[in-house]
Amino acid sequence: MFDCAMLLFPESAGFTKDDNLFTYQAKIIRQLGEEGSCVLIGRCADHVLKEMPGMVRVFVHAPADFCLREAMKVNSQPENEVVKLIAETDTTELVIISTIPEKNGSMPWIMISLDSSRLGFDGTVEAILAYIEVRKKSDPQMQD
Repeated sequence: MFDCAMLLFPESAGFTKDDNLFTYQAKIIRQLGEEGSCVLIGRCADHVLKEMPGMVRVFVHAPADFCLREAMKVNSQPENEVVKLIAETDTTELVIISTIPEKNGSMPWIMISLDSSRLGFDGTVEAILAYIEVRKKSDPQMQD
Protein backbone atom coordinates (compact mmCIF):
# COMPACT_ATOMS: atom_id res chain seq x y z
CA MET A 1 0.00 0.00 0.00
CA PHE A 2 2.62 2.57 1.08
CA ASP A 3 6.26 2.11 0.20
CA CYS A 4 8.12 2.92 3.40
CA ALA A 5 11.37 1.73 1.84
CA MET A 6 11.36 4.89 -0.27
CA LEU A 7 10.56 7.15 2.70
CA LEU A 8 12.57 10.36 2.95
CA PHE A 9 13.33 11.55 6.46
CA PRO A 10 13.03 15.17 7.70
CA GLU A 11 16.69 15.90 6.98
CA SER A 12 16.22 15.01 3.29
CA ALA A 13 15.74 17.64 0.60
CA GLY A 14 12.54 16.07 -0.80
CA PHE A 15 10.90 15.50 2.59
CA THR A 16 8.09 18.01 2.03
CA LYS A 17 6.87 16.50 -1.25
CA ASP A 18 3.21 15.49 -0.90
CA ASP A 19 3.75 11.76 -1.56
CA ASN A 20 6.59 11.57 0.94
CA LEU A 21 4.66 13.46 3.62
CA PHE A 22 1.65 11.18 3.18
CA THR A 23 3.85 8.06 3.36
CA TYR A 24 5.59 9.39 6.48
CA GLN A 25 2.24 10.23 8.12
CA ALA A 26 0.82 6.83 7.12
CA LYS A 27 3.78 5.09 8.78
CA ILE A 28 3.20 6.99 12.04
CA ILE A 29 -0.57 6.39 11.87
CA ARG A 30 -0.03 2.64 11.43
CA GLN A 31 2.40 2.60 14.39
CA LEU A 32 -0.15 4.37 16.60
CA GLY A 33 -2.95 2.03 15.48
CA GLU A 34 -0.84 -1.04 16.24
CA GLU A 35 0.04 0.26 19.71
CA GLY A 36 -3.61 0.36 20.81
CA SER A 37 -6.66 2.57 20.92
CA CYS A 38 -6.14 6.12 19.75
CA VAL A 39 -7.99 9.06 18.24
CA LEU A 40 -6.74 10.34 14.90
CA ILE A 41 -8.27 13.36 13.23
CA GLY A 42 -7.93 13.64 9.47
CA ARG A 43 -4.79 12.62 7.61
CA CYS A 44 -6.84 9.85 5.90
CA ALA A 45 -6.25 7.74 9.01
CA ASP A 46 -9.41 5.76 8.30
CA HIS A 47 -8.00 4.79 4.92
CA VAL A 48 -4.54 3.97 6.27
CA LEU A 49 -6.08 1.81 9.03
CA LYS A 50 -8.99 0.40 7.01
CA GLU A 51 -7.94 -3.19 7.80
CA MET A 52 -7.66 -2.48 11.54
CA PRO A 53 -10.31 -4.48 13.43
CA GLY A 54 -12.58 -2.45 15.65
CA MET A 55 -11.87 0.90 14.00
CA VAL A 56 -14.59 3.54 14.37
CA ARG A 57 -14.96 6.11 11.59
CA VAL A 58 -16.68 9.31 12.70
CA PHE A 59 -17.57 12.29 10.54
CA VAL A 60 -17.92 15.47 12.61
CA HIS A 61 -19.41 18.40 10.73
CA ALA A 62 -21.03 21.76 11.40
CA PRO A 63 -22.48 24.68 9.43
CA ALA A 64 -19.99 27.17 8.02
CA ASP A 65 -21.02 30.01 10.38
CA PHE A 66 -20.41 27.81 13.42
CA CYS A 67 -17.02 26.71 12.07
CA LEU A 68 -16.04 30.32 11.48
CA ARG A 69 -17.10 31.41 15.00
CA GLU A 70 -15.16 28.56 16.60
CA ALA A 71 -12.10 29.10 14.41
CA MET A 72 -12.11 32.80 15.28
CA LYS A 73 -11.95 31.87 18.99
CA VAL A 74 -8.64 30.04 18.53
CA ASN A 75 -7.09 31.95 15.64
CA SER A 76 -5.76 35.47 16.03
CA GLN A 77 -5.94 36.24 12.30
CA PRO A 78 -8.50 38.61 10.73
CA GLU A 79 -11.84 37.04 9.76
CA ASN A 80 -11.11 37.08 6.01
CA GLU A 81 -7.88 35.13 6.62
CA VAL A 82 -9.69 32.57 8.77
CA VAL A 83 -12.36 32.17 6.05
CA LYS A 84 -9.58 31.56 3.52
CA LEU A 85 -7.87 29.04 5.82
CA ILE A 86 -11.14 27.11 6.32
CA ALA A 87 -11.78 27.07 2.56
CA GLU A 88 -8.26 25.81 1.84
CA THR A 89 -8.55 23.10 4.50
CA ASP A 90 -11.96 21.96 3.22
CA THR A 91 -10.73 21.92 -0.39
CA THR A 92 -7.63 19.91 0.52
CA GLU A 93 -9.75 17.38 2.41
CA LEU A 94 -12.15 17.00 -0.55
CA VAL A 95 -9.27 16.50 -2.97
CA ILE A 96 -7.75 13.82 -0.74
CA ILE A 97 -11.09 12.05 -0.23
CA SER A 98 -11.81 12.09 -3.97
CA THR A 99 -8.60 10.14 -4.65
CA ILE A 100 -9.65 7.22 -2.44
CA PRO A 101 -11.71 4.79 -4.57
CA GLU A 102 -14.02 3.50 -1.86
CA LYS A 103 -15.00 7.05 -0.91
CA ASN A 104 -15.60 8.43 -4.44
CA GLY A 105 -17.77 11.32 -3.30
CA SER A 106 -20.20 9.31 -1.18
CA MET A 107 -19.93 8.61 2.52
CA PRO A 108 -21.16 5.06 3.24
CA TRP A 109 -17.80 4.36 4.91
CA ILE A 110 -18.81 6.57 7.86
CA MET A 111 -20.15 4.71 10.88
CA ILE A 112 -21.46 7.76 12.73
CA SER A 113 -21.99 11.37 11.66
CA LEU A 114 -22.41 14.14 14.21
CA ASP A 115 -23.17 17.85 13.98
CA SER A 116 -20.92 19.48 16.58
CA SER A 117 -22.89 22.73 16.42
CA ARG A 118 -25.91 20.90 17.86
CA LEU A 119 -24.08 18.79 20.44
CA GLY A 120 -21.20 21.11 21.33
CA PHE A 121 -17.70 19.74 21.51
CA ASP A 122 -18.17 17.96 24.84
CA GLY A 123 -21.49 16.50 23.68
CA THR A 124 -19.86 15.29 20.46
CA VAL A 125 -17.19 13.48 22.49
CA GLU A 126 -19.89 11.97 24.73
CA ALA A 127 -21.86 10.75 21.68
CA ILE A 128 -18.76 9.11 20.19
CA LEU A 129 -17.92 7.41 23.48
CA ALA A 130 -21.53 6.21 23.85
CA TYR A 131 -21.42 4.76 20.32
CA ILE A 132 -18.20 2.92 21.13
CA GLU A 133 -19.67 1.47 24.34
CA VAL A 134 -22.76 0.20 22.50
CA ARG A 135 -20.64 -1.22 19.70
CA LYS A 136 -18.34 -3.04 22.14
CA LYS A 137 -21.34 -5.07 23.27
CA SER A 138 -21.89 -6.53 19.78
CA ASP A 139 -18.43 -6.43 18.19
CA PRO A 140 -15.78 -8.75 19.65
CA GLN A 141 -13.05 -6.95 17.66
CA MET A 142 -13.47 -3.73 19.65
CA GLN A 143 -10.50 -3.07 21.95
CA ASP A 144 -10.60 -1.48 25.38
